[in-house]
Order: sequence, then structure tokens, then C-alpha cells
Amino acid sequence: MNYIDVIDEHKTRKEEPYWWITYFSILTVGLLIGISFIFGPFILLITFKSFWLLIPFLLVPLGFVIVKGIFKTFKKLIWKNNNLSEFTLKEDSISFEQWKKENPYKKQSEEFSVSSIDYVVFSYYTVRQTKNTRFNTITETAPMLYIIYTDTKKKLLSIPFYIKDSGINTWLSYFQEKGTPLKFTSIGLYNKYEDVLTDESRLDFLESGKTNLIAFTFENDWREQSTKLSREWEKTINEKHEIENEEINNQKPKTKERIPFKQWLVIALIVYGLMAIGIYTSVNLAEQGIIDEGGPLPGFTLLIILGFLYFYLFKYYLRWYHMIRFCVESFIICLIYAIVVEDRGKIAEEMGTSILGTAMLLIALIWIPYLIVKFIRKLGSSPKF
Repeated sequence: MNYIDVIDEHKTRKEEPYWWITYFSILTVGLLIGISFIFGPFILLITFKSFWLLIPFLLVPLGFVIVKGIFKTFKKLIWKNNNLSEFTLKEDSISFEQWKKENPYKKQSEEFSVSSIDYVVFSYYTVRQTKNTRFNTITETAPMLYIIYTDTKKKLLSIPFYIKDSGINTWLSYFQEKGTPLKFTSIGLYNKYEDVLTDESRLDFLESGKTNLIAFTFENDWREQSTKLSREWEKTINEKHEIENEEINNQKPKTKERIPFKQWLVIALIVYGLMAIGIYTSVNLAEQGIIDEGGPLPGFTLLIILGFLYFYLFKYYLRWYHMIRFCVESFIICLIYAIVVEDRGKIAEEMGTSILGTAMLLIALIWIPYLIVKFIRKLGSSPKF
């Protein structure tokens, strides 16, 4: 490379160690749950040799689905961390070496003239989404450039920057000096880990007018100007009464706030049917002396596993209040069963009471399977290998 005419070089970064440890810890817990679903029934059956222990084999297929999803997510994270893109701004051209999910084994290299640029869009992209202690979503964003240029046909180049990276100022100043039209939109078309849009689809969105681009003149620092641009953009949107952001911001097929009743009924029959079977099996195992009828472990194990299944089946319909719903519905099922087995004998009564007690305390632990499923869903879309 001839470095004489190079103005700026920008390279995507590897993930920070803190987030690697966080992702690895959460995915490992999910992986252990999936493995327990696969091998747990075999171990229980071989150890205790009870006919009723054939029932947990219903969880084996779900275990394979979970493990497959976890490995795909691991593969995606490793691919993202190892395949870094490079963008070079020169006196009269822009060159780049970029990895794309559409063709993950081949790096795309290209160089185009600055004179071929139609316009440049300044926006933001989603770095990651996390939850605070109140389960509110916290979205971390960073600056983004979309360069629209014509080379036999109209194309788009996406360049993600970082929140503490002032390099984007160099690029914006350069385009300003060259007289390249600069535009802005607050609508995010790029997500670092959940990116389902291609550059072609982003170009279609920008060209369609759905992003409501506004022209601007770059002043000096993107941090100082970003708030002003966001307010101007919102003002333009309000004046036009054309807020069409939802389908773009979601970057996924539109989900409903409430799950259809029929779908909820199917999930309820599956989960609470397994819960009834699990409680019945626990009572029988307690009567045979295999498990302790007064201990909380059988109840918590059953309810946490079924809570994971419940949230996993809801998936894209999942909301925070489903934790409360599951706890209430589980308590009702456990209460009914405790009443039913009350006259069966002392051991059955103690087992039913024990599981009912764990159902009352479930609210303290139900967030664990909920957050794992939310995390798996968030990182679920990966490049096809």
C-alpha cells in the first residue's frame, strides 16, 4: 500500500475481554442446561431404574435444539472477532477489505473513487443491548457512516466507528471539503451482533425515503453536533407525520405485544402438562425413597427447567411480565396438585407441600432462565457457514 496519499485508516476491533467473559459465562450456563436435557434422562434412568424416569426423555429434543443454537452463537462470536474489516481513506479514493455474512469465507476487497460517491449518511448503530436491575433495556450506540457510490451500479459501504473514536471526524471533514453531500438519520440500520440486514437492503431503505434523511453541514466534532442533528431530524419527522421506524429499528419480522391465545394455549398445555407429569413423577420417586420429599431441590429443579422451556417457547413474544405470569400459573398448578395428592399419604402430601412452597419462592430465581433465553434470542441470528 502506498501510504503517501493515505489520510486515515480505520479497522474494526476485537471484542473487549469483559464482554467475552460475560458472553462465555451466559452461553456456558445455557449449554449446560441443554446438555443436562440430553444426558440427564439417561443418567437418571440408569441410576434409579424407574419406569417413571422415561418421562424426562421428552426434554431430549429440546436439549439438542438448545445446544445447536449455543454452538451457532459461539461460532458467530468467534467469526466476528477474527474477521475484522479495514477501511482506508485516501486523497482521491476509498479502499476497503471487508468480511460479510453473505460470504463469510471470502474477504471482499475494493477501491472506488471519491468522485463516484453520491452522498454520505451519518447515523448510529447498535453496539449491544443490556438490561439494568429494573430489567429496562439499555442500548449502547456508536457512530456509523453509510457511503453511497456508483460503480456500474449503485452500492453502499457501511463503516462502523466507536464511541471514543475521533477518526470519524476526519472522514466527515474530508467529505465536507470535497463537497460530498452529507445526510443524517437517527434510524439504526446496523446491529453489531444481531445484524439481519445486508448492505443492499440498507441501500434500499435509504433510497426509499423511509429513513427521512436530512442534509447537514459538518461543523467540527460529531459528539457536539449529534444532539443537534437528532433534534432537527425528530422535528422533521413530526412535521411530515411519517414515522415509519418500527420495521427498520426492530431489524426482525414484526412481533406482537401479546401472543395469540391459541399459541399461548399450546405452550401452556406443553409446559404445564410436563409440570403435572414432573410433580407426579417426583411424588412416586419420593414414595420409593429415591428423593427427599421434604427438600426444596426437586421442586426448584423442576420449575427452573420448565421455566426455561416456557420462555424458550415464547421466544420473540417474550416480555418481562412473563416471569410473573409463569410464577402465578405454576403456583396454581402446584396448588391444585397438592390438594389432589393430599389424601394419598403422608409422603405424597409432604412432597406436594414442598413443591408448592418452592413455587411460592420461585420469583426469586425465575429471572435466571428468563435472562438466558433473552440472551440466546439476542445473539440468535448468525452468518450462515
